[in-house]
Amino acid sequence: MEETEKQLRVKVEERNMICAENEELKKKVEVLSFNMRYAERMKRELQAVERDIGEAEIERNKCEEKCWDLNAVIGTKWKEHEAFQLECNQAIRRCKIGNLLAILASMKLLKYRMFNTLSNWSIAFGVAAKDT
Repeated sequence: MEETEKQLRVKVEERNMICAENEELKKKVEVLSFNMRYAERMKRELQAVERDIGEAEIERNKCEEKCWDLNAVIGTKWKEHEAFQLECNQAIRRCKIGNLLAILASMKLLKYRMFNTLSNWSIAFGVAAKDT
């Protein structure tokens, strides 16, 4: 008899624990329950978010494509600029050489004129001019 009483007490305790768990679960289900309108609204919001994500990805792809195009244009412009820079540097060097040649030529002409002027003066004054 004692054993049956012990078994009965154990079963009663188990039943009480199960009832307590059931009450807790009922409370959780009541808290989680929501109506159909709320579910539809959430579904529409989710679709709107997905649509916005798709549009943002399309815009991002367009921006990336523009970046690639601009990068290509910048690269070609950079190469053109470097080529133009080389041409300018060469032209400057030619001008410097040309200017030096012109200066040397004008110095020779000046020396020639000075020599002729000295020669003319020496002839006029009767003095022999030295070659310089």
